[in-house]
Amino acid sequence: EARMRQFIADASHELRTPLTAIMGYLDMLRRGAVREDDAIAKIHETMHDESLRMRAVIEKLLVLARLDRPFSQPLVRVDVAAVARRAAAELAPLAGDRISLEATGSACVDADEPDLYEAIKNVVDNAIRYAPESPVEMRVARDDSAVTVTVADSGPGIDAADVPHVFERFYRGRTRNAAEGSGLGLAIARKAIERIGGRVVLESSPAGTRVTLSLPAAR
Repeated sequence: EARMRQFIADASHELRTPLTAIMGYLDMLRRGAVREDDAIAKIHETMHDESLRMRAVIEKLLVLARLDRPFSQPLVRVDVAAVARRAAAELAPLAGDRISLEATGSACVDADEPDLYEAIKNVVDNAIRYAPESPVEMRVARDDSAVTVTVADSGPGIDAADVPHVFERFYRGRTRNAAEGSGLGLAIARKAIERIGGRVVLESSPAGTRVTLSLPAAR
């Protein structure tokens, strides 16, 4: 109950900022405080951007709400490489040509495909946003017991004091204020992977960050 109250408080804070900005601009337009066409166009653009930011937060909150419910769906055989390719294609417009994907051999798991997709997509999206000048290298591999998806970038890394908190909801770190993000991506990834029996490990240094998603390999 205490975690839920904190979650609601954090969500309210995250949504209040763009909503306050939109209301302020609408009030300026209503009062006729801005009359120049260029300034009005800029206000409209800013309100649109803030609306998109709110929608992105709400969509992630809905994903987390789904993941918080008890898992009741039967697991199905999933090709992890195919899911990784779909996530990379979805994010290509945001990343340009920075994403590369290596997949070797058969890498299937018994999982919930939407959960796996959300996990991979959010980890890749996190790397794109917080290492904006870096290539993002995805690798899908299998050994005797597990299938792993590794997402690595080459900088600037996460402050050592922030690493223990990166999977907390709405935690964005002290050095990431300039990057757009909700602080929910890694929380979604861990929740989704753990819900289907896997685990997530994050390693970071000034040379870059590596996130590894691991699931039991299908027999």
